Amino acid sequence: MASSPSETAIGDAWVFTLPLPPSSNKLYRSFRGMAKKTAEARRYEVAARAALLQQVLTASVPALRKDHGYRRHFCYHLSRVQCKGWPEETDTRWVKIDSSNRVKLLEDILADVLGIDDSAFLEAGDRKVEDPNEHVVVTITRVV
Repeated sequence: MASSPSETAIGDAWVFTLPLPPSSNKLYRSFRGMAKKTAEARRYEVAARAALLQQVLTASVPALRKDHGYRRHFCYHLSRVQCKGWPEETDTRWVKIDSSNRVKLLEDILADVLGIDDSAFLEAGDRKVEDPNEHVVVTITRVV
């Protein structure tokens, strides 16, 4: 389920479905004092870029313009959002999944494939929903 675009939206929204990215905790490893991407991060980048490019090409998506500003919204579809046994067996309702750990990689892939710098994302939002089919729905809407 994708979220609705911002109330300040101008025109149509671009909506894409991508595989769920790994947490940033699994994206980089330190090697001789330098951060290096893990094999999992590299595999994800290849798969997500291919999925996004295929959707852009098959849907004849109009190009995003570099002189416009956009709102990006990530709706993370996760196998579990609420803790099992809540409230009787656990004192926290929500599963500890930090969606902000997944943002940078997604924004970099969007910027690369769509041809805009991620600084053009002037507004941002995230949401988590329960879904046995894990993925992320990306909605981009022009705001300026």
